[in-house]
Amino acid sequence: SDAICRALRCVEESPPEGVAIPQLASAAHLSVSRLKARFVREVGIPPGEYLLRHRIQRAWRMLQAGGHSVTKGAFATGFSSSQ
Repeated sequence: SDAICRALRCVEESPPEGVAIPQLASAAHLSVSRLKARFVREVGIPPGEYLLRHRIQRAWRMLQAGGHSVTKGAFATGFSSSQ
């Protein structure tokens, strides 16, 4: 749907540390509860899990590009530790 596409675009255009679910809901022009329900129905996973996976992918790409330690990549993508 257009709403979920707007939310996914918001994730892609977000800063490296990510975006919060209320911001996604705002971008999609939906309430948080409506976003969560539609997101699971259309994407297959909850938005929180999607956001976590996206941040992990960004950290992984930083590591693959070189020049970043695991710790630096973790902090740059909004994680509080390299664990």
